[in-house]
Amino acid sequence: MADEIGVHITEIHIRNMKNKWASCSTTGRLTFDRSLLDQPRETQLEAILHELLHVRYPNHGRMFKRLLRAYLQQEGPDRQGSGSGGKSKPREGVGSGEDRNRKGVAAVAT
Repeated sequence: MADEIGVHITEIHIRNMKNKWASCSTTGRLTFDRSLLDQPRETQLEAILHELLHVRYPNHGRMFKRLLRAYLQQEGPDRQGSGSGGKSKPREGVGSGEDRNRKGVAAVAT
C-alpha cells in the first residue's frame, strides 16, 4: 500500500497509545496502538491508510480527504465514511460519537 501511495516507510512500531489508533512522523515512522490489533480489519485498514497518506499530506486538507475516500472506495463501497479516520479511538465504554484527541480537537469515533 505504501508503494501505491508513493511513500517510504522507515519504521513501524506497535505500542500502547491513550487517545489515538496511530501516528506518523515526517521521516516515515508509523506507530500503531496495540489495541488496533483487536479491531475489525476495516478499522485497521483505515488507520494504516490514514497514516500512510499523512506521510505525504501532513494535514486533513482537501487532497488528503479526497485520496482517503478514493482508496477506501477501492477496498469496498461500505468503507467510505466509516468515521474512525485512523486517529481518535473511542474512550472505554463509549461505542460511538464525539471523542477528543490529545489536543482537544473533536473527532468522530466509531
